[in-house]
Amino acid sequence: MIRAYNKRQILRAIGHFVLCILATAVAYGFFYIAYFYAREAFDLEFPQRLNYLAPVSLVLLVYILGFIDLARGGGLRAYNESSLFIESDLNSGSGTVTQYYASQITSSAYFFSQICLSAPLQLMKAIRCSRSLLKDTPGLEEDLSRLLEIVRAEKKWHKAANYQADGPLLGYLINMDKVDFSPRKGVVRAV
Repeated sequence: MIRAYNKRQILRAIGHFVLCILATAVAYGFFYIAYFYAREAFDLEFPQRLNYLAPVSLVLLVYILGFIDLARGGGLRAYNESSLFIESDLNSGSGTVTQYYASQITSSAYFFSQICLSAPLQLMKAIRCSRSLLKDTPGLEEDLSRLLEIVRAEKKWHKAANYQADGPLLGYLINMDKVDFSPRKGVVRAV
């Protein structure tokens, strides 16, 4: 049970890390193209080293702001919850047309902002998966199996407080998705 869980967590961590690398590459490519476009559009002369340093700095800024947003409980948002969503009065024809054209412009900006924000989010998920690995200590597998059988014997939702002595083991089973837990009601049941 522990080996299967650890293997699944390692595969998930690798998947999140690969997605982090892909999102970082897309963000770097976007900022690289935007930097050269702005340089050419405004006929600016910058040193050669800024050709790569400016996009890297912007990607690092995205990571910092992404970590700050995630620490505050934020993350990926729906389009209508983002600051790029422009809400018009849809009761009139002009409001509907305005909403349509505004969404065409801002939806692409929303798409790129979510890709850029997904890089630090995927990195955090990879770290969380790697930190949730269980140490396969002697007797832990048997203790988890024993507690799982006790929880399965109930066959319904029941109080988690019944397992106060086995609290860490119950937490492991909840993390392993072997036991459902309702934090609002404080009850558990076997999956």
